[in-house]
Amino acid sequence: MKDTCPPYTNILIDEFQDTDPIQMEIFKKFIEYPKTESFTVVGDINQSIYAFRGSSKNYFKELTDKYSDKFEEVYLSTNYRSTEEIIDISQDFIAAHYDSADDLMPAKCGSKKNNDVYFMVSEDNEREAENILEIIKYVQADDKMNLSDIGILSRSLKASTSCFNTLIELLEKNNINYNIRGADDLKDNDELKYVLTLMYHLIQEDDPYYTVVPGDVATWLNLKTLTGANDNKVLFELSDDTKKILNDLQDKFEKEVIEMDKIVCRENGWGNGIKGFPGMFKGKKTNVKMKYSAVLKNQYFLMKT
Repeated sequence: MKDTCPPYTNILIDEFQDTDPIQMEIFKKFIEYPKTESFTVVGDINQSIYAFRGSSKNYFKELTDKYSDKFEEVYLSTNYRSTEEIIDISQDFIAAHYDSADDLMPAKCGSKKNNDVYFMVSEDNEREAENILEIIKYVQADDKMNLSDIGILSRSLKASTSCFNTLIELLEKNNINYNIRGADDLKDNDELKYVLTLMYHLIQEDDPYYTVVPGDVATWLNLKTLTGANDNKVLFELSDDTKKILNDLQDKFEKEVIEMDKIVCRENGWGNGIKGFPGMFKGKKTNVKMKYSAVLKNQYFLMKT
């Protein structure tokens, strides 16, 4: 421990409620390290959102139970971000989700600003969307307010518990312009595309006999995604030699697919086959399934569905 622990003497862990078991083991090393002068954690167990990756345990309690002689609990109950009206209505809303009102520590307001807060109760998602629309119309009628001054926060854009889809329909029906943020599909994320591309080729190496290339992702699900050759956004730098290897491999693969397609098309009377690799995923040849025989035999069969 003396040889491996970094020479940090004062440590602060923020968002401690999201600690996972591995991180906790690392933190214990710091806590027990003789040269650690102070170890402070900050967070709120009620705001833990990473249970899916192991952050489901109350490590605040573990600290106070196991290291009761080393830790002092300090409750930060003063809210400096919100006005008193917002804090009061939020407290009432949150309290309904606790078994006992005593379990919820009351928050104090540290702001001197005041403003009116309104809330509405809706019977269902459809009625909630209609109520929001009426509020937008009311605000829009005020000469001092613009649509750009209105923001709507939703916990989910697609969940069945959300009124989001109904609200969009109403906005369009009433010719009210809107801009949606955070609704992009994950598959359009550049980082995720890179991961999927790598996984695709790893699986292909592991099982070269059966490969499926969905038509809607064929434009980026290839090795050139990693090199920027297809005008992709490059997230990390590769050497020119590495880029050439990846590009050559993709070119070789596409050339083989075109040759296979021509052979199969001739044998089945489907014409002369595709002229270019992108054509493999257009028209009647979408959802192409390529089934390979043993690589050593260098024989390929193309099945179209």
